[in-house]
Amino acid sequence: METDLISTASLIVVNVSNCRLARLSPARRGQSGFIYYCDYAAATAPATDPEEAYYARLNQLTSIQISSLTASITVGSARGTVVSASFPSFTSGILRGVANNEVSWTILSGGSMNTMDEISDDHQQRFTSELLMPFKTSIFTGIQVRSASVSGNATDTSLAGTGTILYQVLPGGW
Repeated sequence: METDLISTASLIVVNVSNCRLARLSPARRGQSGFIYYCDYAAATAPATDPEEAYYARLNQLTSIQISSLTASITVGSARGTVVSASFPSFTSGILRGVANNEVSWTILSGGSMNTMDEISDDHQQRFTSELLMPFKTSIFTGIQVRSASVSGNATDTSLAGTGTILYQVLPGGW
């Protein structure tokens, strides 16, 4: 049980400045992807027990204001319309939640990381999910949402929709 807790908690214990975005390009099929990871080799170990550090950080999160960022799609937008919203000025944050309402997806832009599952690039969804993922605004500059229709086909115009994320600005030293 303790090992599961530590591996789950490691993203919140490691300093966010050690997080990296890497592009993965497999040898076949010409497709590529991205991975966002924390470089543990570059991180300094917590001065205390890692489990203690995890709970101390979780406790600290309870006193940090939760902010939101929303991008909205207008009803009748063309298929494939993407709308962006930028983060205000800060260095490191932690995602706490995401909500897709009548959009295909909500991604962190800049590094283009999807925040939850999607049906397709054109099909609407109404999902909400809690997250606990640190990020740097030097990699992820804001969010983007993509228009969607109920049918998810290439001919229908879009519904009005929004993608919203909840985040907290992290203090220095995280």
